[in-house]
Amino acid sequence: MTFDKFYPVLRTILGDEQIHGLWNYANERLDSAIRSVFLLGRGPSGFALSNAQDQVNPDPPSGDPFALICYDACLLLIGGEDGAMRIHTREISITDDGHRKRDLLLLLRQQIYEVRDGAAVFSTVQNFEQFIHSIQHGSGWPLNLTTFEANVGPTEISI
Repeated sequence: MTFDKFYPVLRTILGDEQIHGLWNYANERLDSAIRSVFLLGRGPSGFALSNAQDQVNPDPPSGDPFALICYDACLLLIGGEDGAMRIHTREISITDDGHRKRDLLLLLRQQIYEVRDGAAVFSTVQNFEQFIHSIQHGSGWPLNLTTFEANVGPTEISI
């Protein structure tokens, strides 16, 4: 599958807009992100770049493999940006605190986790350590003053 087949989905996820005939994310940048997913070893198993590194072989079907490539490519494109900006002139002043970008990063990471690892063990956190920290910070209880018993079974954990 050539990289241009990924463009519509990538542009939709990123909220890419065409202004005066130019996209915010040029095609070469999207190509580089897709290529980087595979060069960094994050592509779905069973799929690889062609020898010319301009397409994915075999064609990923719609669903998890295609989604994983798209989510990882988007994460690589915007992962280093904080999204905050401020423009100030005499006439106008615009401030964006970056919440939309932060929320998109969180959504992408969650989608990648769900596609790669399936449903989470905990509904709000991804592992036991995060669960314990959420108890501590959510309740205000210091962990050293809190005692509890944890039972770990083959399919569940009870506290």
